[in-house]
Amino acid sequence: MHEKGFLQAFLDLQLLEIGDDDARLATLQQASNALSDRLRTDLPALARYTRAALDEKIPPDEPVFDEVEAAIKEVWKTIRNKHRTRPATIIRAVLWDAIQRAANTDKGAATVVYVAKSAVRCSRFGNEEAVCKSFLTALQQRVAADAELEWEGASSLAAPNLPDLPDIKALSHQLMLAVGPEGPDGPVAGANPQWPSANRPWSVEFGPRAARAIAESFSAYGEALFDSLVKLHTQQASIARKTNLLWWAKAQYCLTLNRAFDDFDAHTRTFFLAVDASTIVPGATPPSLEHYLQHVVATQIPNKTIKLSDFVRALTDSNNAPQVIAALAHVPVCSGRCGILAYVKELTSAGSSPSADTFKTRIGIAATTSIPAPELATLVFYELKSHEIANNAP
Repeated sequence: MHEKGFLQAFLDLQLLEIGDDDARLATLQQASNALSDRLRTDLPALARYTRAALDEKIPPDEPVFDEVEAAIKEVWKTIRNKHRTRPATIIRAVLWDAIQRAANTDKGAATVVYVAKSAVRCSRFGNEEAVCKSFLTALQQRVAADAELEWEGASSLAAPNLPDLPDIKALSHQLMLAVGPEGPDGPVAGANPQWPSANRPWSVEFGPRAARAIAESFSAYGEALFDSLVKLHTQQASIARKTNLLWWAKAQYCLTLNRAFDDFDAHTRTFFLAVDASTIVPGATPPSLEHYLQHVVATQIPNKTIKLSDFVRALTDSNNAPQVIAALAHVPVCSGRCGILAYVKELTSAGSSPSADTFKTRIGIAATTSIPAPELATLVFYELKSHEIANNAP
């Protein structure tokens, strides 16, 4: 990825139509900064923007483009005087630049990565392909490394070292200063100037001094103890996740619906296997989890490819609708380009059937596309992850 960001990268690739006016680049940077400030705190919007950015062929009436162009007009009010039609490359440059800046937090990075993984089949880049893929690859490596550290770093359960008790000698000294003007060895600098016999004047000095000394002494110990307990909880959670995944695969029992795997057809089984896996392992996951899910699905649905239109139609069937809507409770419905699950939720909630025309524009994949069941489950899993992380982020 270009060190100076996507705006400079697009400019270097001669994709930024701003002429020789350097001030225009700074103006577009202002628009990018304003957008990224918003996206850092609105991760569902970051997910939506990322999905739109991944496809160079996305329709020009995409709502995300309206929002990005509006941000540009805030700082470049005459842009349409120079560009009579929507300046797609300028909008995409600002869009990618804002995404890059918003992805500088752990939650932001994970959101972008999982959207990209869920939309990999509709990722179509133009001349900017190299810089986009370089950015996404680096981000994926970062998110994977953090997830691996949490999962594999706690592979053996060992009690963390508890912190040492508060420094009793230092605390005793501070309490002695609170008690009075003299200690065992005579007057002490900085001590309470009142003797206990002074009653109220002494207590006014003693109370705050003693309280502060005790609070400061035990505060550091409490923080260290809390960190140790968090580490222990993380270790236990890591082992529990792995144990639950093994039990789930061996039991062949759908946790979401409380029914056996083989009670469902291939389409709904693919969907609910991904839902189960996402529920068992909240938060960011290492790449090994993707391979594990694919293995489980391949075992349950061997040598099966699923036509996308059949998959969506099965999930929107009235027999499955209540369970599907419940499983997609945290998936937002939006206009413009959306993921497979957002499209399914929209259709299911409205009681509508999918159409070939809307497949291509809304999802970015043709309705007739057939996808191997393990890959389709992975796409569903990562879309669920992107929404989970975006909606649960503080």
